[in-house]
Amino acid sequence: MIVMLNKDPGGGKVQAQSLTSQSSFLSASDPRLHFGLGAASKASVEVRWPAGTTETFADLPVDQLVTIREGQGVVKSRPFR
Repeated sequence: MIVMLNKDPGGGKVQAQSLTSQSSFLSASDPRLHFGLGAASKASVEVRWPAGTTETFADLPVDQLVTIREGQGVVKSRPFR
C-alpha cells in the first residue's frame, strides 16, 4: 500500500510512504505511518491499495491517529496526544 499526503492542497509539498507487511520470529512491524505536517491544520490523503484501487480523503484533521480500511474509508479517528 502506498499513502500520499498533501498538506497544502494549493500545490504544495506532497509526502509518500509505503506500508509493507513484514515479520520474523517473535516480532512484527508497526503498521502505522507518521507524517510530519508542520503548522498545517488539515491534510488530504490518497491511498493506493495493493488491489489497484485508489481512495482519497480530503480535509483530514491533523494530530490524529486515523484508521482507514479499504472500501470502508475512515473507520476511526482519535487525538494523537
